[in-house]
Amino acid sequence: MSPRGHARILSLALCTLGCAASPRRAPASPPRVALSWLRGAWCGPMRDGEFCETWRDEGDALVGDGALRVQGSVRFSERLRIEARPGGVFYVATPEGEGTTAFRLTRAGDGEVLFENPAHDFPTRIRYRREGDDGLVAEVENDARRSTFRLRRRSAP
Repeated sequence: MSPRGHARILSLALCTLGCAASPRRAPASPPRVALSWLRGAWCGPMRDGEFCETWRDEGDALVGDGALRVQGSVRFSERLRIEARPGGVFYVATPEGEGTTAFRLTRAGDGEVLFENPAHDFPTRIRYRREGDDGLVAEVENDARRSTFRLRRRSAP
């Protein structure tokens, strides 16, 4: 990885560590501003229902909840975290009824983040990409399969 890539990962780690806002804190650094687009509620159509993710600051992490609702019933839910750990910044997913899996941040740019775990069966990659002011594309994939979620902002952070 290039020195610039390492700097981006370090910047995101510092951002994640500083996500708990406080009135006495200095103004947000550029990496923190770069992640602000993920905070809030995002929803979009999926199968015969609606999939929503909600992201918020919690302590030193960015925490999310995801759920698929079909005809008013939750068919799938998961708890998500983006947190700094030894070795980098990680996206930690805990799907309902399953164990926890961590994906390491491998790329962060303006309005896009990519997390990877090549040892996991599906997905091995999780990507979030901003589309305009109110759009979010989430992709989960491995070499054989990809699922794309096109979400719209339902509420601001």
